[in-house]
Amino acid sequence: MGYTLPVLEKCCCCFSVRVGALIIGYLSMFNSLMSIASTATGIAWLAKFVESEKHNPNPQHPPEQLAAGALGIYITCGIYLALYLFYFVISLLVIVGVHRNKPHLMTYYVNTVLFMLAVVAALIVVTVVFMGVIAAIPLLFSSVIVFYCLLVVRSAYLEMVEQNRPKVYEMHTMTTQQAPLMA
Repeated sequence: MGYTLPVLEKCCCCFSVRVGALIIGYLSMFNSLMSIASTATGIAWLAKFVESEKHNPNPQHPPEQLAAGALGIYITCGIYLALYLFYFVISLLVIVGVHRNKPHLMTYYVNTVLFMLAVVAALIVVTVVFMGVIAAIPLLFSSVIVFYCLLVVRSAYLEMVEQNRPKVYEMHTMTTQQAPLMA
């Protein structure tokens, strides 16, 4: 049993879904760039901290323990950087797809966001079980916004596919009464 997603006519009650998809693409691209910049800054600060601790070690945290903890943070930040870069590329595909009228480029965004929403749904369940409902509210709020963005981009995709579909013309038969006179 499958469910169909609604198709929107407008984005935010005033923009066309095409303009809404562009806004979502540009905002997503900006968000991923800012996330990449903040993660890279965090990695630089961590490297500076680890370097300063090598020259002035803390007796409570031996250098081996500090290095192991820093390695875990480096790996985590590297994964975040890869995900933000992937999200940047997906957002760029939405922008290029809308500007160049190539709806197939937008399917990557739709499929990725559907997968992401499934992962976030599992994360919400785990958060409610282990941390309570209050801790899951930010995840719920952000997933509602992401779902709306998915609906806007999908609606723009469907609108573009419909516009690119070849038109079918009906042929009318002409009766003798409607036939033009030939000279």
